[in-house]
Amino acid sequence: MDKYFTDGYEIKRYVENSGGWSDGEGDWETIDTISGYMRALQANERTDIADLIVSHRFYTKYHDIRYKDKIFKDGKEYKVKLVDNKKINTSSLDFIQVDCELVL
Repeated sequence: MDKYFTDGYEIKRYVENSGGWSDGEGDWETIDTISGYMRALQANERTDIADLIVSHRFYTKYHDIRYKDKIFKDGKEYKVKLVDNKKINTSSLDFIQVDCELVL
């Protein structure tokens, strides 16, 4: 799977800067720039249930992606909706599968 990975995916996370007052104010900070592979899902793979809208799937070996993070690449923004560890013990495959929504 690594052969499909490209560099330059920027992971951003919302970090409150309220000094501990928890007033909800903060900024999106870049956590890391990583390699991975983003693919658009086929119509039969997509999820559109209530608040869970999934249009793309991202694969990476980077393990610090969380629900509600954002992924940026080539001017596109993706909201992280679901993170699934796909470690397969019988092979060298150890990657994260991240379901995302493309922000239009």
